[in-house]
Amino acid sequence: VLRLTSAMKGLLIATLLAAFCAIVLADTPGHCLYDQVRGTWTFAMGAGGHTNSLNCSQPFSVQQNYQVTLYFPDVAVDQDGNFGFWTMIYDQGFEVQINGMKFFAFSYFEVDGSGNVTSFCDTTFPGWYHSFGGSNWGCYSGKKTSSVESVSVPLPASKTHAANAVYLPDREFVRLLNKAQNLWTATEYSELHGQRNADVQRRASTPVRGHVAET
Repeated sequence: VLRLTSAMKGLLIATLLAAFCAIVLADTPGHCLYDQVRGTWTFAMGAGGHTNSLNCSQPFSVQQNYQVTLYFPDVAVDQDGNFGFWTMIYDQGFEVQINGMKFFAFSYFEVDGSGNVTSFCDTTFPGWYHSFGGSNWGCYSGKKTSSVESVSVPLPASKTHAANAVYLPDREFVRLLNKAQNLWTATEYSELHGQRNADVQRRASTPVRGHVAET
């Protein structure tokens, strides 16, 4: 029987998550650069105390606004002077680790009927925050205090094809994720079987810009 050490489990989790990110990000048409994201952000945070099953695609009530400034090269400082770190997740979103909490959200984008993608790099889709220990989950959305000019580009043909492809769950990948860690539970959704990838992604996103939280 193969027994995994803590180091081996950590490596396996990292490998699986990297593969997962590659799959997800390959179908995400948003494009935001480091200098567009760097700066001061206001995180509109919903109530905490939830589990990792929390669905942040629905509007949520803002409980507090939390301001964080992202400095070169990877330093984050919050409104109370706490120091932390931040990193870009490819060109799709960013993560901030500060004051015992982790924040992650994808940068906001829209795709029009002609297949043009507009990235709004001063705004995020609803994302998740949680404690370093993996508890106390909540939803948040980010808005930069300074505006960034939006940029529209045609959707690449490869991503147009991927968007129109039929969604198929990877059951083996789900099994390996759940075997490697116990912080959260990966699952598949039978109601999504046979739908286009674009429709699946649309269900996981907020379709109207700015309607990311209820105050």
